[in-house]
Amino acid sequence: MPLKKVANGQPFRPRAEDWNAFVDAALDHRQRANSFGACSLPGTSRQGIVLVRNQSGADQTQFSVLWIDNLAIRPDDAASEQRFRTQAPVFDVKLHADITVANRHECRYVVLQEPLKDGKVGLAMLFGVTPVKIDVALDAHDYAEPNPALAARPRSAWSGSCRILWKQPGTGQKWAVVHFPVNDAPRLLIENASGETIRDGYACMIDASAGEPWKVRVKKPTADSRLQVIAYTGPDLLNGETAAQRIGDVMRFRVDVSGLAPGDFIGTRNGSWSLTSNRFGFLVLGTEYASGYYAYARYSGVPPVLKAVSDENTYSHTISVRHVNSGGGTVGSSFTLDVIPEA
Repeated sequence: MPLKKVANGQPFRPRAEDWNAFVDAALDHRQRANSFGACSLPGTSRQGIVLVRNQSGADQTQFSVLWIDNLAIRPDDAASEQRFRTQAPVFDVKLHADITVANRHECRYVVLQEPLKDGKVGLAMLFGVTPVKIDVALDAHDYAEPNPALAARPRSAWSGSCRILWKQPGTGQKWAVVHFPVNDAPRLLIENASGETIRDGYACMIDASAGEPWKVRVKKPTADSRLQVIAYTGPDLLNGETAAQRIGDVMRFRVDVSGLAPGDFIGTRNGSWSLTSNRFGFLVLGTEYASGYYAYARYSGVPPVLKAVSDENTYSHTISVRHVNSGGGTVGSSFTLDVIPEA
């Protein structure tokens, strides 16, 4: 028997099956309302789903990547505080270029789960597993990161906040399934105070604190063999912008020479973003060529080897020495060291 509505004043004597159907529907509605952030599709957990309002200035397609800028409903007064406390949060999302520097974070983005017109509210994933189209630069890449230059689509990388679980083979624009965010571990925030654009692999000299914990200002190295340098990794960093860096034991530096081999030493050269050979500071573990020369290196603190190129001058009690590279060849001008004569 179909359910029927009751008119005002009409006697109401529900049958047991009708009342039970009403209770089941009410319970289902309440459960879905209270667990919106964990709504499900058949056979798939959809945790991490939130409401977002498209403030990008354009309609966005499903699985576009947008960055969180603010809350649509904030507890600014008594009325809005009540809505803030009782309603599911709605995040305003924009293109990366429109996010203020103070609100930028490498993991503060969402992946739209449905097409979303400009100014409208829809579903997006804040964390979890989702399909997405990515720009694959190298088929071997197994991570991806949001691309600030192309906000709607991530790009593949050797590391990043998205772990690629599956992707179509080849390079170019490919479908993938990613898990995000990952590896949001303690990190160092670096502020570009160099006056130039910092590019991937540049050796950045830490110049000073940037006024808050775990944030420093970096510049171009100003002397040879400076030790307070780190290798920048990521998309181009414009002057004045801030990026997050995880500094490990091994860093990937741009170098200004070819022919480096494991065991060589490299270090800063005054006024250069690239490291150079036979300088104090970093031990080369391996090399690479990718539109320029790169070296995988770790801090050693060991200076380049010195090699005597002449015997002791018994008359002046000095020896002449030069820097020597890993191949045994001498580099640079010679200098003398005094030798304490035997008694």
